[in-house]
Amino acid sequence: MDDKRYIQVCLPLKLEWNPWYSTTETLRIGQRVAVRLSGRLYIGVVVLISDEKPDLPKIYSVEDSQTGLEDISPEELELWRFIADYYMCTLGEVYKVAYPKEKVHCEQQALKLSDRAASRKELYRQGLLSKIERLEQRLASKNADLAKSHRPGTIERLEGEKAALESQISPLRKELEALDAPAPEEYYQNAIDFGSKPVLLLGADRFKYYLGEILRTLDTGRSVLILEPETDFGFNLRDALSRVLGERLLFWGATTSVSQKREVLSAVRAGTPVAVIGIRPAIFLPWNNLGLVIVDEEQDASHKQQEQMPLYNGRDVAAVLARIHDARLLLGSACPSLESLHNCMLGKYDMLELPNPHPASIEIIDIPAERRKRGMIGNYSRRALDAIAALPEDALITVVRCYQSEEDAAAELRDALPGRDPQLLTAPAARRAPGRSALTLILNADALFDRTDFRADEKVLQLLSAIRAHTDRLIIQCGASSHPVFRALASEGSSTGALKGAIPAAMQELLSERKAFGLPPYTRIVDLKDKGSLVRREVLPRDRSLAARKADLKLKYGAIYTFDVDPL
Repeated sequence: MDDKRYIQVCLPLKLEWNPWYSTTETLRIGQRVAVRLSGRLYIGVVVLISDEKPDLPKIYSVEDSQTGLEDISPEELELWRFIADYYMCTLGEVYKVAYPKEKVHCEQQALKLSDRAASRKELYRQGLLSKIERLEQRLASKNADLAKSHRPGTIERLEGEKAALESQISPLRKELEALDAPAPEEYYQNAIDFGSKPVLLLGADRFKYYLGEILRTLDTGRSVLILEPETDFGFNLRDALSRVLGERLLFWGATTSVSQKREVLSAVRAGTPVAVIGIRPAIFLPWNNLGLVIVDEEQDASHKQQEQMPLYNGRDVAAVLARIHDARLLLGSACPSLESLHNCMLGKYDMLELPNPHPASIEIIDIPAERRKRGMIGNYSRRALDAIAALPEDALITVVRCYQSEEDAAAELRDALPGRDPQLLTAPAARRAPGRSALTLILNADALFDRTDFRADEKVLQLLSAIRAHTDRLIIQCGASSHPVFRALASEGSSTGALKGAIPAAMQELLSERKAFGLPPYTRIVDLKDKGSLVRREVLPRDRSLAARKADLKLKYGAIYTFDVDPL
């Protein structure tokens, strides 16, 4: 009797098929096994089990089924299959990104360690209790001695020893109380009243709302993922969270040490209530007991994987991850993507708009109109120069050049603003600039638009909104002041509290233009690429035919090109 069983194994390779292997052992879906393909040994994942022998000329045996590595959970496999299907790649390519060699190495090392993340706090707490107990026993002994008759000198000595013991016990008790104390109530006041829908949180002052939701989730015993962009927006979310969460905040990224990665993997897989902050790859942690997913700066392009397949958008995959785990989803941005705004218009997301604690005034100066009345001196309007002249001499002023060379811009700056020493920056540098300017002047803002990119309007609006967050007053000189981007920027910041937001008319106009020209989010774009270069662009309808059309493209071109779905 043939007691063999047959399994399909996903390998970390670009394979359109999953190879079959035989085994006499009882295995599980998601179990990791060692197998050979073309003579090389791989750690694969069991994705299918069958009692029937496949119709193949030769089937090799599993090399080792006892790798000691934890199983890939059903939730992980569901997420991988979604990515492979939606982003038109193979399951093996997703597996390779989800479990790169260094991550597998961390897991192998973690097998030798106990669940440090779950036990460390309790061990420390028990140590404190033991120390307090010993000191209290000594204190009780001193009190018993003091109850007896002694000479005055002896009583004075015993009183001093008692006071010394009490001074040691008091801070230890406070430390123990701090370990057991609930989260500060003031943060709960900022928790969001979630309904059943994801929430798009608009505004610059999002941190306290993030924190309220994180603390509430951790105290229910569930974990949190905070997905941050690679772009530096001038606010260090990690440091801000660390000051409140302490050891309950873990990090996952390129600079995370091997020992720290072991700790994260152990805590996440065990379902320990921790908050993990990281960039895109944090999505692929072996989440268990996930209760909240936060995507900060949800519109930022660095959430999109650009270097290797699969070319996925971390924001969109995070939304699927939250759905799989029945976790809440919170997207945050000062200037969100049109895709997220469209989801709000469709009723898929709720939108909350926060007040701006430091609103910058904004002025749009139309260059052609100024030239007609001789209000321009080179690239500088007289109105902008007058505004700068009215500021104190020590005020920080920023001038943003959009197309001029640094040398030409600096020379004109010296002529236009004699006696002043403003900082001269490019637009991307101004977005990352530390500190806050009293006034920021943007010259020739029209040059920021890439006319070949259908997302140009959206990207410029997001860039200017980020610059606006670093200044008290923003003056934009442009050739078309009626452009919806400038009108949308001028309409920002009118909210006075956390409330149901309304999409600005200018933003709705940008969406209307997309719809009129048949562009995302009303359609789906698939770029066919050869070694990273665009070869062909397909615009697909966003309807029930989408999956079939993508499957046809993959069948027709999959052996020749790679696919970039929803390119940025």
